Amino acid sequence: MAAEGLSLSDVTLKPQPLEGMPGQLRRGEVLAAAMGSPYSGYSVRTGTGRALFDSRQLPLQIVSLLVVDPALLHSDKAAVTKLLRTWQAAQEFAARHPKQSQLLMGQSSGLSATGFRDAERGMTYIPLDEQGAMLAAGGAIERNLAGAQAANLEMGVANPAAPLPRVNRAALDLALQPSAASLAAAK
Repeated sequence: MAAEGLSLSDVTLKPQPLEGMPGQLRRGEVLAAAMGSPYSGYSVRTGTGRALFDSRQLPLQIVSLLVVDPALLHSDKAAVTKLLRTWQAAQEFAARHPKQSQLLMGQSSGLSATGFRDAERGMTYIPLDEQGAMLAAGGAIERNLAGAQAANLEMGVANPAAPLPRVNRAALDLALQPSAASLAAAK
């Protein structure tokens, strides 16, 4: 925003569902919107908006996280572990079969395969076995959360007394342990 001569005091927040934001821009109901792919790309392509900022301008910043309620991790570790392993398997599948993956993901997002590929351009998915340092004390996740909290405090949408979520690698460590199936297959 600063690059455009704006500050947070120039913004009035109007929370809306992401899928409706391109239409609100087109109809002039809002002057600007914070949205990610594929909605931002649609607004730019159709001429209803222009990108003031794109998270791809922040290389190595973590902009999407999987957050797990500690109670769920405690009560159903197997489900959380399966979710992380499935995410990793999907990333590996996409690397081996990019065209098929882009077609499937595009269809689920209402995009063509090309549209989905364009929406993902510049994004990096970090494999599970490389995420440990990010989750360490003082690591990238803690730094990103602190930055987000500071921005939210500046906008007046966060409680100054609210603590930052505790970051740990418990779910990651579980997902990185060999599964019973992989141990049986190795025998």
